[in-house]
Amino acid sequence: MQSRLMRAAIAVVAVIAAVVLFVVLSEGDETEPEQTPPAAERQAPEAEEPEAEAEVPEAEQSERERPEREREPSEPAIPTIVVRDGEPVGGVEELTFRSGDRIRFAIRSDVDEEVHVHGFDVYADLEAGRKRELDFPAAFEGVFEVELHGSGVEIATLTVRP
Repeated sequence: MQSRLMRAAIAVVAVIAAVVLFVVLSEGDETEPEQTPPAAERQAPEAEEPEAEAEVPEAEQSERERPEREREPSEPAIPTIVVRDGEPVGGVEELTFRSGDRIRFAIRSDVDEEVHVHGFDVYADLEAGRKRELDFPAAFEGVFEVELHGSGVEIATLTVRP
């Protein structure tokens, strides 16, 4: 009978050892959810010091990386009047400039034509399918008509303010 008791005791000890071994080994298992300690036991996370950014020479910085105050002013977009079938697409364009500035705009027409800026007596030939830029000083103030000279169709109103 002692051998049966001995075997039962060894079996119990083996089961206990297996359970203890399982518990010890599973503590490092990352599949179990981490328990949050009570608020009193929690420690505030240590503040990390921000990493210093590497200085990039200004010549190597892209336009987007430069601070707003250091960016070169970009050229304003040049308005483009599109003429299709002898008419301005979207209606007569309203162009406004300041006296003393440069008047700059472009025209793209689907037909050969001549454009005339009244008051400034600026004339320019338009070639079908090609963009033509006009650039001249806003020498005086007023409201002026821009027309297709051959057909007399108004394509823009040019206003020069003080």
